[in-house]
Amino acid sequence: MKKTTLAQAYVFRATKRLKALEVLLHEESYSDVVREAQEVIELALKGLLREIGMDPPSSTMWATSESVGRSQAGGRSRPEDGRGVWLKGLPS
Repeated sequence: MKKTTLAQAYVFRATKRLKALEVLLHEESYSDVVREAQEVIELALKGLLREIGMDPPSSTMWATSESVGRSQAGGRSRPEDGRGVWLKGLPS
């Protein structure tokens, strides 16, 4: 599958889940709204990263980046430069 096609698929899936948020919100299922909103953001971000030619990190790398970021930043959630560990290789 071409990267552009995969990027479009991620954004398409994010759009569909965004519509589902309205139903969950109407049903006052707030914990599900939060969970699905996080998924929408993740899918959209993965789509955008793929669109610019970057392979997004795997789900396990997100968690690893967070824990490494905390240890490098003295307990804060991100390294001092404000970027995640997996973004360190990108130009500022």
